[in-house]
Amino acid sequence: MTKIDHMFASTEWLEIFPRTDLQALASLGSDHCPLFLQGDVVLDFYRGFRFEAHWAHMPGFTETVQEAWNRAVNTQDDILRIHIKLIRTTKALKNWRRKSLGGYKITWAILNITLANLERAQESRILTPEELEFKKYLKTKALGIAAIQKVKHGSKELVYVEAVIRL
Repeated sequence: MTKIDHMFASTEWLEIFPRTDLQALASLGSDHCPLFLQGDVVLDFYRGFRFEAHWAHMPGFTETVQEAWNRAVNTQDDILRIHIKLIRTTKALKNWRRKSLGGYKITWAILNITLANLERAQESRILTPEELEFKKYLKTKALGIAAIQKVKHGSKELVYVEAVIRL
């Protein structure tokens, strides 16, 4: 009893040929099948939806979920209705994430540079009231991003999100 319908590859080979595809072809006269190895294939990977627990604590999350979930669905099939609502909610959350969290690392860097420049200027002169107000605003934004990072990376406890499903 042997297995001969297999292909073995080393990690070095896979690094040299990362876009390959192996398919088993049909065989009429044998209980074995020929293998077809194709190179330079564009592979479409499923970019699934991944929910992050810290989203539930962010502004706009609840409204986004409620708006997507409460849209009318024109079907009498309850399973199909839930499926459509879940797909809509997923798309809405992906868009919300892109808009609200898309550039937080860049925003964080810009905030730190701007705050450092304002503090450097404050060492040599008195800041104007507008500059002081802007500095206060930037510090508030920086604290908000730091809180998001703390929730995202600091606590490993599970956060349970309660959802009311209305059919």
